[in-house]
Amino acid sequence: MDEKLLNSNGITVDNTSYPFPVLEVKNTAGSAKISLYGGQVLSYAPAGERPVIWMSSKSCFETGKAIRGGVPVCWPWFGPAPQPGLPAHGFARTAMWDLLTVRKLAGDATQVVLVLDDQKCDPAFCTIKFKLELSVTVGRVLELELRAVNTGNSVETYQAALHTYFDVSEAEKITVHGLDNVPYADKAPGAEPGEKIQYGDLEIDREIDRVFCPTPGGVTISDPGYRRTIRVEKCGSRSTVVWNPWIAKSRAMADFGDNEFHRMICVECANIFADSRQVLPGEMTVMTQKISVEKWD
Repeated sequence: MDEKLLNSNGITVDNTSYPFPVLEVKNTAGSAKISLYGGQVLSYAPAGERPVIWMSSKSCFETGKAIRGGVPVCWPWFGPAPQPGLPAHGFARTAMWDLLTVRKLAGDATQVVLVLDDQKCDPAFCTIKFKLELSVTVGRVLELELRAVNTGNSVETYQAALHTYFDVSEAEKITVHGLDNVPYADKAPGAEPGEKIQYGDLEIDREIDRVFCPTPGGVTISDPGYRRTIRVEKCGSRSTVVWNPWIAKSRAMADFGDNEFHRMICVECANIFADSRQVLPGEMTVMTQKISVEKWD
């Protein structure tokens, strides 16, 4: 990496706090940390504001293990692997990405572009030809754009999710807006099979693991404790995942604190299940997510 170029754009490289390089982006509009391992945003906050992105205090920062928190890139599948022995949520979130470009944008935003292709992935997990680019723009808005190109000779089916963990004051008191009358699949343990409909705004009072589709528009998270609204807008996605592990699952996960479910909610821009994308050789699929914060008076 050209650290002189990074420094001139307000980016430093932390090679000591983690076992892999982490880019620290800071400008007058906002700040973020971006890990080359997993191509993963670890933190983000607009300037002068509290953190928007949550990270578990128990998260593993170890090569070969997923990072619990931030914005993991789930690709090319979501959830359980299609074959035994493959990792859940794909292999992109445990691969080492490369830095492609960095530049300043209007509004004092900073754009970082990371890249991953099949040559960088463990052949035991990766049997397809591809190129991924993740563009992360840090400013008053955090924008992530995931571009996936099929560089092989056969049609491929991709699933993807920007698995965003949001920092909230108290999960039981927040409200998720924008999903009223939307069908969803309930993936929580013990849930009855079959499609359900969300009526009204979503509140968190149990384990929530729902895939909403179709959701071409965005959603908002109202947080009275932090007196703010987090707005999640997207493009190139018709599915939205909302997840909170609640009590039992939190205690069952080694990389998640027993009581940390109170402080987080995942709202994910996704292309999964019925919204999976078939990509012809040489073609590309693009998914974009924008995160902004509105403070209450």
